[in-house]
Amino acid sequence: FAPPCRFHLSGECLKGESCMFSHFLSAPTRPLPPTRPVPCGASQAAALQVAERLTALRDQVAFYLSDQNLRHDAFFQDLIQKSQGGWIPISTLLGCPRMQILGATAEELVASLRRTPQLQLREWPAGEEAVRRTRPPPPLQERGCAPPLEKPEPSLTEQPLVLLRDLSDGWEAVIEDEPRRSFCFVKRLGGRSLEQLDKEMQTLRSSAHWEVLRSKQGVVTRSTAWYVADGCRCRYSYGDVNVEARIRPDWLKEIEATVLGGACGLPEDQWPNSVNMNLYETEFQNVGWHSDDEGLFRGCEMDCRIISASWGVPRNFELALKDRHHISGRPSVFQDSVKSLVLSPGDICSMEGLFQRHYSHQLAKGAVARDAPPDPGGMRVNLTWRYIVRHKPYCPMFASH
Repeated sequence: FAPPCRFHLSGECLKGESCMFSHFLSAPTRPLPPTRPVPCGASQAAALQVAERLTALRDQVAFYLSDQNLRHDAFFQDLIQKSQGGWIPISTLLGCPRMQILGATAEELVASLRRTPQLQLREWPAGEEAVRRTRPPPPLQERGCAPPLEKPEPSLTEQPLVLLRDLSDGWEAVIEDEPRRSFCFVKRLGGRSLEQLDKEMQTLRSSAHWEVLRSKQGVVTRSTAWYVADGCRCRYSYGDVNVEARIRPDWLKEIEATVLGGACGLPEDQWPNSVNMNLYETEFQNVGWHSDDEGLFRGCEMDCRIISASWGVPRNFELALKDRHHISGRPSVFQDSVKSLVLSPGDICSMEGLFQRHYSHQLAKGAVARDAPPDPGGMRVNLTWRYIVRHKPYCPMFASH
């Protein structure tokens, strides 16, 4: 074959058919990339490595037979109660939807359950393999029902605790859970007139250094402000948001004298050393179920007094026992234990003892029937006073621990 004509390539060859070089050129060919074998219909189970696969199977069975699941799983509870010795056949486990998704076999399931803590495996006779718990299952509960307390907290006789109701009159009990050493009380109006409350509300709205808080979706949930005692620099954290500490201004000290001193009966040297403010501009702004478990206050570790006062429109405040073993794996509450009360302008609410260890609380969304004159702006402000007992390492007061 003659070599290609370079002039023909550029359209400049004038010799035509008499040219000794070739005018029949084709585009250079490129080698095809090597083909890769493509799995046809490969299941999720087949894609797992053997070790990972056996771990997944073991963890699934461990969940089926865990205290967390058996508290609410009537199917497995019934199997355990009806079988001799509490044995659950491997063949029964293989029929569970999750096991079918994983494509588990009896041989794999048996291999995965060897030497599994809290479970006993029976491998003989062949075809009748089974597994059981090494201890009795917990009692079956209806969802939302709180379990009995396994170990009571120290009683007020064993470990005395001064409650706000011991210092001043007018407190109504909302929760008196002595076995859990958890107490919540409310005091209506706090001895103030509506005119005084309105004046305080205007001061709070206009004078506090409010910072807007947003959800992960960017929706405004509320605005907040954080004030501490002289010398403290501890920031307050909401997830990834840190609110800088500010020293109490004089106008705040006047409100504290009314609430903490006058209504609660606390001498000034026993006032909490921090106050967190929340401003809710509409009835749809709220804070969901939570407990005040920040390390600053150690509310889940030791007796903790929390005092909250309300201004503006009334809102529903809800409290409930924590459900630490909810099947979702997320923090939750026992629905049968929920108590709701309306906090109106001037109301003071206390949570004392080990309340934060055992209970959660929330400000529910939505308006309530008002027993006070409506606020034209529809806003609510609450101040929550707490005792900082563990300062941050960067705080000058950290060395005082």
